This record gives sequence, C-alpha cells and structure tokens, in this order.
Amino acid sequence: MNIKEMIELEQMAGMKILAGEKGINRKVVTVSVMDAPDIYNWIKGGEFLITTAFVMRNNPLELKDLIIKLEKRGAAGFGIKIGRFIDKLPDEVLETADKLNFPIVFIPNRFSFVDVINPVLSKLVNVQADRLEISEKIHNSFTDIVLEGGDTEKILDTLKSIIHKDTIFIDEFFCKRFFSKIKPEIKEEIENKRTDYFKNNFLYLPLKVDKKTFGYLIVLDETISGNDINNKMKYEKIALEHALTILKLDLQKRISKHEVEEKYRDKFIHDLIFSNIKSKREVLHQSELYNWEFESKYCVVDVDIDNFKKQIVRKDFKKINSCLKKLREDMYRYIIYNFKKIFNKPIYTTFSDNIIFLISNSEINKNLESKLISLQKKVKDKYDYTVTIGIGNSVKNLSEVDVSYQEAKKTVSLIRKINGDNSIKKYNNLISFRLLDSITDASFVKEFLSIFIKKINKYDNEHDGELLLTLEVLIKNNWNLSKTSEKLFIHYNTIKYRLKKIEELLSLDLSKHQNRLNISLALHLIQLQKNK
Repeated sequence: MNIKEMIELEQMAGMKILAGEKGINRKVVTVSVMDAPDIYNWIKGGEFLITTAFVMRNNPLELKDLIIKLEKRGAAGFGIKIGRFIDKLPDEVLETADKLNFPIVFIPNRFSFVDVINPVLSKLVNVQADRLEISEKIHNSFTDIVLEGGDTEKILDTLKSIIHKDTIFIDEFFCKRFFSKIKPEIKEEIENKRTDYFKNNFLYLPLKVDKKTFGYLIVLDETISGNDINNKMKYEKIALEHALTILKLDLQKRISKHEVEEKYRDKFIHDLIFSNIKSKREVLHQSELYNWEFESKYCVVDVDIDNFKKQIVRKDFKKINSCLKKLREDMYRYIIYNFKKIFNKPIYTTFSDNIIFLISNSEINKNLESKLISLQKKVKDKYDYTVTIGIGNSVKNLSEVDVSYQEAKKTVSLIRKINGDNSIKKYNNLISFRLLDSITDASFVKEFLSIFIKKINKYDNEHDGELLLTLEVLIKNNWNLSKTSEKLFIHYNTIKYRLKKIEELLSLDLSKHQNRLNISLALHLIQLQKNK
C-alpha cells in the first residue's frame, strides 16, 4: 500500500496532502505514533508516522529538521493533527517536504490514533494475505512445469497466461532466444535484434547466478516500465519473479547436462582427430549417443584465437588469468553459436586457445571463406580479439579425419608466419609455402638468401633505411608502385628511387619475371625462418 491508497481508504475520509504530493507513491509498511523528537533513530523504512506535534509545539520549525532526517532514513510519510497544538505549519517546513517529495498528511482532530492505525494495518495484512495466496498459486503453476519436465518455452507460455503479455528469454550462456507463443510476423521482426534493443525498449529482468548475468527475461510491451511493475502491477511482478526463478533452475539444469555431454563429446572428438579410433562401427556407435548423423566426407576447420595463450599463462596475474578464462569461455560460446548459424549441426571440440570444427562436405561451398571472414569481424567487434582460421582438406571417412586436423593446424601455423594474425586459408592454397617451409633450414637456403637479402639488410642497418620493408609491401601489392606508395604513405617517386637502389645493390633488373620470383621466394623464406 502507498500513501495515496492509504488516504483513499473509506475510513480515512477527511485526510489530505499538505505537502510533498509527488511522493504519494511511497510504500507504507506500518503505522507508528511519534512520541519523541528523535524518533528517526528507530526508523527502519516504510513507516507512516502520526503525531499531534505536542513535543514541538513551542518551536514548529523543528519539524523541518525532523522531516529531513525521516526522509533520509526511508520513512513513508508524516501525518499531523493541525489545530491541536500547532495551528499552522511554517512555510519552510512545507517547502522542505515539497523539495524532498516527502508527504505530510493532514489528520482531522476527530481521529484518534487507533482510528488511523487499525484500518491501515488491517488492510496491509489483508493485502499481504492475498499476495501470499496468489504467489502460492503462481509458484505451483511453475513448479508443475518443472515436475512435468517442461521446457523454456512452456515456462514462458505459462507466464504469458498469467500476465497476458508476450515474453522472451534471452539466454546469454547458450546464445539462444526463447519466445512465448507470439505471432510469426512479430517473431520474425524481432528475433535477430541485438540484446541492447530489448533492454532499451522494454521492461527486462536480468537472470543472475553468483552475480554473473546469464540472460534476460523481456516483457514485450513498450508501455510498461519498472515503476509500473513496482507500483501498479504487483501480481504481475510476483509472476515475473517466480518465472525468473524457474528459468534459473531450467538454465542450471541445461548447463549441467551440457557440461556432461561436452566432456564425453570432447573425448570422442579428441580420439578421432588424434587417430585413436579406427573402427567405423565404433564411430557410428559413439555418434548415435550424441544424435549425430555422420556423412562420409568431412574436413577440419581450426579457429585459433590470436595471442590468447600468451596472456593466459602469465602466472603473475592470477586475477587477470581468471578473467581471461571467463572471457575465453564466453568467446567460445559466441564462435560456436555463429558457426551453428553458418553450418547445420557442426561437430566441435575445444582446446586452450582454439576450437576444432568438423564440417561435412555437403556444407562446404564457394562462399566458405567469405562467411568465415564475417565471423572474424564479429569476434573482433565484440571482443577486440582476432582469430586465425585454417581449413584442412576433405577426407573420405571419419577414421581419416586426423589427417585433415593436422592440415588445418599446419595451415594456421603457416599463414601466421606469412600474413600475420587474423588470416584465413585452405591447406590446398599453401602448396608453394609448404614447400618453402620444408627447406628453410637447408644449407643452400642461407646461400640463396645471402645473394638476394644480405646486401639490402646491410644497407638498411647502415643508413637507417626501409628498403626491405618497401620490397615486402611491393611484393604484397603485385609490384604495383602506386599501391605501394599509398600503403607506405610516401611519394610515388620515393618508391621509384628505392626500387632503383635495390636493383643497384643486387645488380638485378627487377622488371624481369625470374628475378622478381627469386626475390619473392627469398622474402617468404625469411618470414618462415623468423617465425620458425
């Protein structure tokens, strides 16, 4: 009950607000008689105090200080009999109450204190009894769902039948969204909206476990605010709170199931990629346990978080490591969620800083790399981390998937050496680089590099030059001088001068294809050696 509802009771006829009218929605939990000027020391919150102001009859201005202290301690309001010991409240007292939105209520002299206390307490008890009865019915409705094994949608449908509003549960852990029964066109319009859209436009209740937010319960009604739920829709609030509790239990149950399945699934995939399972019968038996339909041909995709392992093994930062591990788990869920949007039921397992996916041949198409580039951008935008992705060749059956796994790993390693982080390549597209990588330690490679690179390095060291860098960018841009000058932010003529200087140092004509090829091979060998 609030102040407004209290003075509107039939038994309170004649009471009216003298000041602080904007605070009439303050909640009243009890009524007390003020018999001492330091009553504020015993205020716990929600009290409506009534008084004749006898103790302040000689100095009514003391009420100003009292009101400030009562408001600070959380009292609901203040009722006073005017004309008994104080004929009129000072303007300063009324102004202070208005400023603090602290209601001062006029109580006619015909009221005894019992006439005020009894009706209010009786109403409060009845309201509480009604709330408890309704709360129990709502609780039983949701409990029945749990006992009957109902899912998340069933919880939301039950909630909708109580509050008569459409609802959504945004599951941040599994990156899923659950809807009560709503019109298909409405669902289609909103199902891909960002979480912030719902939080900015609708009433939402966060689902928290150990202070961590795992999701949001959204009420799809733009006309409802948090204040409405607290002040006008008390029974709806009870239903939402009970629904949130059941959703929490449901989520914890799904997380527990997921963790058990993940443990056994990881062991199975590890056995596959490390060649511990050779029998096709065993593969089929294991796959049936997880309801996986294995096709004959698969390839491995290795999604590797760049530079993550370097940070997570820093032993001097235990607290940072803990945060990084939580970040990794969140990032993994996000990557897996997006993979599931690209591929139908991808099979996967996780390691310390990478995720291995098994993708069926039927789902690999010409747009694969562009889709994965989109995934890279999403991860970068959300977490400010980059990922390098290597794609192995397809294999004829799952017993050979370890070959594709080794190829995907090798691809990640090679493209980091060649292009740096945030790259994507297929194993088949790295044939020349695989060849170069296999000979980087050979003795004749040193001789080859000394012919083409040694003199350029020496010149750069002696003259603080950038000839080698210029050459690298030039090769990356297909020997296009204009593009190279743009990339290096230097004048076109400077590029021409540097190229001429390189030709002089090497005694080579770099307009000839064979010379360009040799220089390109030399630079690639250096890159592979640096990152060996």
